[in-house]
Amino acid sequence: MLSSYAPVISVEKAYHQQLSVPKITSSVLEPASMMAKCDPRHGKHMACCLMFRGHVIPKDINAGVATIQTQRTVQFADWRLPGFKCAINYQAPMVVPGGDLAKVQIVVCMISNNTSVPWVFSRIDHKFDLMYSKRVFVHWFVSEGMEEGEFSEAHEILQTLVQLLLQNREAGPTLPTTEAIVNVLLKTVASNSGCILITFKNAYHFFITLS
Repeated sequence: MLSSYAPVISVEKAYHQQLSVPKITSSVLEPASMMAKCDPRHGKHMACCLMFRGHVIPKDINAGVATIQTQRTVQFADWRLPGFKCAINYQAPMVVPGGDLAKVQIVVCMISNNTSVPWVFSRIDHKFDLMYSKRVFVHWFVSEGMEEGEFSEAHEILQTLVQLLLQNREAGPTLPTTEAIVNVLLKTVASNSGCILITFKNAYHFFITLS
């Protein structure tokens, strides 16, 4: 799951920028706007939601989305129809007083499921291996009541999740693999309360309430 935000501009540059809905719609899909170090152009979108805020009209959104769909850099998985879910909040965007972000009239936030996400997990997994091999900070967690074996278990769960996501990259998810992903997610949140909503191809829906 990737998230991004646009425009991200400073107060000094705000007076020199001419913002439009099509422009920020294209900008929100660029790697520089991502909240994680990930280039979505190296993968394919399986789902994408654009949430606009400010003085935005649907006509401008349609124009921005139409421009994106003609670009080769934005691709959707072969097993799904290309399209975006859009939402509008007409209230003006807010900023933190005295912060670095400029107050603008229109913004957009994107949440998408992209096949490039496994590389983000793989990078985290690699850094974890480097630190755990030298037992960095392990004693802090153990002193707080955590067992050392839980580190290895979390490592195995993350590797399993990456492999399952890579398997679904081209062919699309099937019922056996979706059940496997659900089992992995259940292991990661078994000690927490809440719910998970997962939607896959062929109308496989799982709504899991955790106690």
